[in-house]
Amino acid sequence: SPNEAVRGKTAQLLGLQKDSDEGAERLVEMLSDSDGLVRRFACESLRRLGVQCDPQKLVPLLESNDRMLVFAARRLLESISSESWKEPFLQSNSNKLIIQSSLALMIADPTPANGQRVIGRITQAMGGFVSDRDFLDMLRTIQVALHRSGVRTNEMQELRNRMVEEFPAGEPLINRELIRLAVYLQATEISDRAIAYLQSDAPMSERVHLAMHLKFLQRKWSSTEMFAIMKFFEEATKSDGGSSYPLY
Repeated sequence: SPNEAVRGKTAQLLGLQKDSDEGAERLVEMLSDSDGLVRRFACESLRRLGVQCDPQKLVPLLESNDRMLVFAARRLLESISSESWKEPFLQSNSNKLIIQSSLALMIADPTPANGQRVIGRITQAMGGFVSDRDFLDMLRTIQVALHRSGVRTNEMQELRNRMVEEFPAGEPLINRELIRLAVYLQATEISDRAIAYLQSDAPMSERVHLAMHLKFLQRKWSSTEMFAIMKFFEEATKSDGGSSYPLY
């Protein structure tokens, strides 16, 4: 049965891990196995043994919709010299591969130069067609790159412009990440759109999230803008749970 076949391959994997010389080649072959669980175990075993396999063999795994398999493949990629894969992977037309290789690079070699390379490539990829799921992952990958690489925010003008252009999006989760990044980058150009969003009929929870971030946007607010923000907070305190807002 399929389950028995997987169990048999899993038992073989455990045996292969005990002898890296004889098992490494077979483990690499198992990266192309028809069963996702076997592919995941093969990734974990190769990483544990420190085997430097051909990174191209990981591409189908990194593009998978199986999150556990993707995680195992990315962890294996992190253990392989980034010089052998970072440029071809980042230049790929696959958004999933760009995201996962960017994360791997920011874990394995988070230099300022690599951080700029990752952020620049993701910003460029955002200009094409990107699913909501991939777009959200791109925004969060950029946050990882900014945090780990030490890239200076004043060098990120193209990224700032992109955050302003994309806000507001139709997906609430994307809007949350956009406003986090916009405020962190001090993209003051977003203020007009932010005020309009506060005055829209968007869900109260999303508008509160936005308003709580605006206090960190360092700009000279006009009296009209300040009035709009204060008016929103006044209205928000009347909603469910609003009585606690002044504490924050």
